[in-house]
Amino acid sequence: NGLEPDVAAVDGDFLVVATDEAGSPTIRKPYGTRVRGSDAAGLGGSPILLGGSYARGPKVADMISRWLVTWESHLTHDDEPADVLAAFVDTDGTTPGSFGVATNAATSEYHLSPDIASSPTTALVVWEDTRTYPGDDWNIYGRRVRIDGMIYDGADGFEIAGGSIRLHDPEVQKKVFAAMGLSDEEA
Repeated sequence: NGLEPDVAAVDGDFLVVATDEAGSPTIRKPYGTRVRGSDAAGLGGSPILLGGSYARGPKVADMISRWLVTWESHLTHDDEPADVLAAFVDTDGTTPGSFGVATNAATSEYHLSPDIASSPTTALVVWEDTRTYPGDDWNIYGRRVRIDGMIYDGADGFEIAGGSIRLHDPEVQKKVFAAMGLSDEEA
C-alpha cells in the first residue's frame, strides 16, 4: 500500500514516491517506483527504498538526469521532532543513499512538511522550522542541493520567511533601526 504520493518526470519516465507502512502503522518508509512514460509499464521490478525510520510527506523533483526526493523523517512513529532527509534516484533506479538536509530531531527541533522545486542543476528544499522560536512559532527555511550532491547554505540552511524581528532589547532595536535609517516613528 502507499500513502502521500508525488510524481516527477525525467526524459519521459516518471518517478512516483510515496510512503509505505510495510504491514505496521508504526513503520512508514519512503519508496519510489519508476514508470515508463510511453506505455505506463513499471520499470525495475521492486520499489526503490529511499530511507528508513518513520517517514511522511515525500516530494520529488526532476533534475535533468536524475530525481531528487525529500521527506520528513521521525525517529519513531510517536516522536514529533523530525529531520528533513533527501535522496537522489538515477534514471536506472539506483540511489546513492539518503542524506540530511535539515537535521536536529535528536535535540527536539521540528523540521516539517518539506517541499522541493528544481532547475536543471539546482534544487531548493524548503521546510517548516521552529529552531528560532520557543513554542509553536514557525518559520520557513531552505537549502539548495546541486545535481552532483553538493549542499549549499551551511548546516542550518537559510531563513526564507520568519515571524518577526528577533531583537527584544529596546536599546538594541533602536540602534539597529537607526542603522537602517528608520526614524523612531517608522520603527
